[in-house]
Amino acid sequence: MISFDVDNNKFNFRVSALIFDGENSRFLTNTRDGIDFCVLPGGRVEMGEDTATALRRELCEELDVEIKDMALKTMTENFFQFSNKNYHELQYVYVVTLKEKTLEKRTQKFKGVENSDWFEWREISDIDNVNFTPAYLKKIILEVASGNLDIRHIIHRGNG
Repeated sequence: MISFDVDNNKFNFRVSALIFDGENSRFLTNTRDGIDFCVLPGGRVEMGEDTATALRRELCEELDVEIKDMALKTMTENFFQFSNKNYHELQYVYVVTLKEKTLEKRTQKFKGVENSDWFEWREISDIDNVNFTPAYLKKIILEVASGNLDIRHIIHRGNG
């Protein structure tokens, strides 16, 4: 994975999936034990791997699902602090349609294949009450849910 430390700084190259249910009323989130916020499902890109391939691999590893369609939505230069480190993260977010709709049947929080991550469908109508990081992605989620697939480049600084 492309992630490394330099003194008190950490660099990540991350790819994420924005996955909606069939009605575009819910979106899938990801968290881990001991963390009080959620993120979009995904992971880190491997050396020599393009972002689309990385996302296909990550979703297969974490959720045992295959991607039917995907479209790039954002490229983000994200600067934040976490666990006493300064992060510099490049994050590509894709809008993803899965080949199968089996995950949509889940109504409770569930463990991923690797058993280290939790996944949960969140109601778009309740997005203001979701502790989501980075918070600016809430706006992106609402844009996509309303049909806006324009690609955006974002520079984000801070934990909010």
